Amino acid sequence: MLSLLLAFSNSYAQGELPEPELTAFTQGWATIYDQDESPQADPAGYGDPEDDPGFKLRRVRLGIKGKNDFIKYSLSVGQSSPYDTILQVGNANLGLVDAFMGFQPTKGLWINMGTQKVPVSREQIMSSVNLVFTDRAIPSVWLVPNREVGLVADYKTKSEGLKVRATAGVFNGNQSLNGDNNNGKMLAGRLELKSGNANVYKTYGKVDSPTFAVAGDFYHNTDLATTVLGYGADVIFRASGIAFLAEYRVQNLEPTNDDVAIPMVFSSTNRMGIITQMGYTLNRYEFAVRYSMFDDNTEASQKDAGDVSGLMAGLSWHGKDDGYMLGGGYQVRLESDPNAVLSNDTLRLWFQMNY
Repeated sequence: MLSLLLAFSNSYAQGELPEPELTAFTQGWATIYDQDESPQADPAGYGDPEDDPGFKLRRVRLGIKGKNDFIKYSLSVGQSSPYDTILQVGNANLGLVDAFMGFQPTKGLWINMGTQKVPVSREQIMSSVNLVFTDRAIPSVWLVPNREVGLVADYKTKSEGLKVRATAGVFNGNQSLNGDNNNGKMLAGRLELKSGNANVYKTYGKVDSPTFAVAGDFYHNTDLATTVLGYGADVIFRASGIAFLAEYRVQNLEPTNDDVAIPMVFSSTNRMGIITQMGYTLNRYEFAVRYSMFDDNTEASQKDAGDVSGLMAGLSWHGKDDGYMLGGGYQVRLESDPNAVLSNDTLRLWFQMNY
């Protein structure tokens, strides 16, 4: 891939690799209050990391990146703590986060290859640096993929009016850096329409003019023992200091071959999730409220332990050039099944440094 990019770049007078830029990013949490009933046996639940009062590093990243009119690249390593105790996604040790290179064969079109985010879900695509609560909602983690090894084509129009962004990719779909372990692949696509000039993948800050964006996306992954189809739509609206974000997601899981591996489910299962978030920026302060819900089996006739929702409210203070952030918020976790209600709310403080 490097040889290919360099060959293309030699045809340009400015065809040199861009100068590397060092990046460093840290997010830390301090759990001030945790409502778990038993410190020795916390109740597990979707979106609940089961943190007892204390401190932890949610994310740490260190890397280099570079970009010019023809080539871009990103390489970063880091550590993440688990999102919740059911999913247990997170690296106890330092590991690779991003590793991709891209080239722009024609104006507006980038071709990227390597380990990168799958172009699905606005909140998932958002950089962790731009998350107002320093973490994502339950549907963004459980209903969409994150990073995979693959090839992505990303095209943007440069018009002054309505802007179009179309993204498509093919990935191994097995969450591994060591190649694919089956013939199936993950396919993903996203189409976005945008009006206005503000960044539609962040919520902090005041904007000069109203900006609106709406997108629809899908992914289909044929894995060893499970076929997954997910799709959804999302919108964001920013005007002055107001930022409104909403997202709807659906996922279907189909077991295919349990002789080879254990499927994710043992019968056809449909899942659904919703996110709504409203925020406001005043000077360097950002206040936001987010409601999210997740149903891990929509065919179930009654509410069960897999039907959860949450309400998060918090306030963050942003430093100069958004290089650091301090904030705090209260997380209310709501179980829909009256027989599975848990006392598991959390009061959390956070800090963030981004260089």
